Amino acid sequence: MDLIDYLLENSSSMEEDLRLLNEYSLKKLVNQTDNGRRTRADRQVRTQPPRVTDYGDYEMVHFNFKAYPSREQKRHKGYMIHKDGDVQQVFCDCKDFLFRLYYVMEKGGLATYDLPDDYGRLVPPNFKPEPPEITNTKHDVFLCKHLLAVRRYVNEK
Repeated sequence: MDLIDYLLENSSSMEEDLRLLNEYSLKKLVNQTDNGRRTRADRQVRTQPPRVTDYGDYEMVHFNFKAYPSREQKRHKGYMIHKDGDVQQVFCDCKDFLFRLYYVMEKGGLATYDLPDDYGRLVPPNFKPEPPEITNTKHDVFLCKHLLAVRRYVNEK
């Protein structure tokens, strides 16, 4: 049973459910990610220090990373909004995120379809968010390798 199903079955209020879903620490998200993705993030994703901006009381870490080898043969862009390692929102334009994670994370409050800045143009024009019934049937919440690579630059409390 994934977190969303658990909360729906044991919910006291929608507000409480959203509060619990938004309490994802970076450490928890990393631990929920399979070892293969963690290994690929550590060994294959080449990073440069990302741009960090203020986002209210939070930090917004903007990244532009490339994996070697790469199936898509392109750099991937995205962001992580956090405060002391508590993740509020994430986005990556890789296919792993878009087709396995985006829908689930948006339902859980960790992503939004109303993307900030210039990130909206990174989503394919015909993209329709749908539940990942083939690639993430349990609707697990984890990170793509590019978002995992961001953790090198995020200070946890």
